[in-house]
Amino acid sequence: MRTNTRKLYGYHEDSGPFNVDGGRARYVVEAATDIIGRYTRQLLTVESVAGVQLELGDEQQLNPRDLWLGGAKHELLITRRQIDAACIGIKPGVIVRGTYVPKLTQAGLSTKIVIADYDPGADKQAYAAINNTVHEQAHSFGLAHCAVSECVMFASINSEHAQAGNTPITTDNPFCTNCVYNLDQGTKMEGILDMAIAAVQHRNNS
Repeated sequence: MRTNTRKLYGYHEDSGPFNVDGGRARYVVEAATDIIGRYTRQLLTVESVAGVQLELGDEQQLNPRDLWLGGAKHELLITRRQIDAACIGIKPGVIVRGTYVPKLTQAGLSTKIVIADYDPGADKQAYAAINNTVHEQAHSFGLAHCAVSECVMFASINSEHAQAGNTPITTDNPFCTNCVYNLDQGTKMEGILDMAIAAVQHRNNS
């Protein structure tokens, strides 16, 4: 029985050369959330997908740890800007197409996800963008990288193959059996954590 609701607030960059089409951004966020929602105990809800202007120069990469969007508990940004890989423990110069930054707050687990949709012209059906979004959302439920190449949690994907539709999200089972189990356990743990924090807050306010 699903007892918790994770409300996801989506954004797309609306800044000069990095502008992301709003319709495409909404499609990516909603499609990815629908896929992972099949496997979670929590009811995932996309509350909105709105444009946002980032105060960054055209030459600047995006540092997800410093990113301020709307202040919601769970936020996801679609951008065409490169992600600063160094800030998430990866060597500078390495291109990453998505990242997830967790934070434990008084309200429970807070998540911030950034997806770099670099080349929408090559990824016309948004297969690669959706694949990366599902992958990062699954990280936010506690999943690690997977050694099974047919699983969406595999450490890396071939972008050209993904853009052509050769990606786990186009199959009936985008997650391997082990990741399905771990995803279920992760959503249980998040629900327990949020309920425990809420109980403490209620007791303190009584």
